[in-house]
Amino acid sequence: MNTDVGTRRILEYTLDELQQHAYLQIGSQLPVEYLETLSHQDKVNALQACLIVYQLTSHTIVPRVFQLRASIAMLSGNDTVITAGTGCGKTLCQLIPLLLRPDTISITISPLKRLQVTQVW
Repeated sequence: MNTDVGTRRILEYTLDELQQHAYLQIGSQLPVEYLETLSHQDKVNALQACLIVYQLTSHTIVPRVFQLRASIAMLSGNDTVITAGTGCGKTLCQLIPLLLRPDTISITISPLKRLQVTQVW
């Protein structure tokens, strides 16, 4: 399946369709307890995020609860601060809103000197 077509299709699913596909494809890796606490729209966003990330990563990554919380907050227009160590998945928190709203623009300012030293020549 073309990933762009697959992503667009996921963005058009109803909540029932999202739940059905997520439980069938992702199964026990879904953060079910967290999903049950969400409003209708937040649950739609979270399930879309789980399915899209799972698909784009060749069925290897399911967003963690902190990533979903941060992404949902950003989609709701709230500022978000994430404190986590290197390699914990903070970048995915920035990518999920862009995947769910591909017509939006994001600006990221990174003050991480260690990354700048190792990645910018």
